[in-house]
Amino acid sequence: MKKGEKTKAIILETGRDLFWKFSFKDISVDHICETAEVNKGTFYRYFESKVDLCLQVIDHNYEMMIKDIFERSFSETSDPITRYEGIIRRIYNLQKGFYDDEGRCRGCPFVNLAMELANQEESIRKKLNKVYEGMIEYFSEIYSQAEKQGIATIRSDKNEMARKMLYVLNGSLVSSKIGKRPDLILEVIPTTRVLLGVA
Repeated sequence: MKKGEKTKAIILETGRDLFWKFSFKDISVDHICETAEVNKGTFYRYFESKVDLCLQVIDHNYEMMIKDIFERSFSETSDPITRYEGIIRRIYNLQKGFYDDEGRCRGCPFVNLAMELANQEESIRKKLNKVYEGMIEYFSEIYSQAEKQGIATIRSDKNEMARKMLYVLNGSLVSSKIGKRPDLILEVIPTTRVLLGVA
């Protein structure tokens, strides 16, 4: 990695951590620069604004989530329910790690930003909507396969069911953050089994 690419990566990772740990509005460009140990001129060489950084952080988080959570869970098994449970357990492990280190759950980085900025920054709202559509594709595949194999007994449009699965997951992440209880994320598994009609 070239020096410029490394510097940009450091700023991106710093923004990712600070936005997730605190909030978008609580973090200034000065704070980001101080934490990343770069000056503001360097920051603006790579990012037009804090919003631009946030948009790139969302892309980075999405790529990491797909690779480390969704694709890894899909690669381990062909069973749709086991794939889904693998996704949930990886999300739980991530939040449990935060809880063990910081005494709190950070929640979902996408949900956090959506609740804070969806009505203020249209570019961020649109970016987050694309993230959710990407997640829905994976959940839609899980439901479709479970329904075809006779594992899921509840009949529904695959995309509508996938959205319900996402809503349940997002709700658990908010609840775990509020209650400081990462274990609440695991309750998504039996709840979704009922939603799909899995015995």
